[in-house]
Amino acid sequence: MANRIDSIAMINLSLVTTDDLQWKYETGSSITSGTGKRKIYSYRNGVETSIGDIEFSVWCAAAEHVIKRDGLCLLSFSNTKGKRTLEPLGNKAAEKR
Repeated sequence: MANRIDSIAMINLSLVTTDDLQWKYETGSSITSGTGKRKIYSYRNGVETSIGDIEFSVWCAAAEHVIKRDGLCLLSFSNTKGKRTLEPLGNKAAEKR
């Protein structure tokens, strides 16, 4: 099983890149806590990347951080043959040229 990332603190935001956050496929797992009548069921949605299985809201926060840090203005989410990719469409430095 890949490295499971459930908190933004588990990602080194100063070094993470768009390639690190490249969306390979969606992940999901059921979570059970408690016992007996107090048993609670929930579900964890995630994104498999080269750095691990990142919980979806954490992946969104990390992607937003990289966009702001690197000056990227747009991202393209393509879904070709079931493979989702995260691609920068442009950046502020390139637009000034």
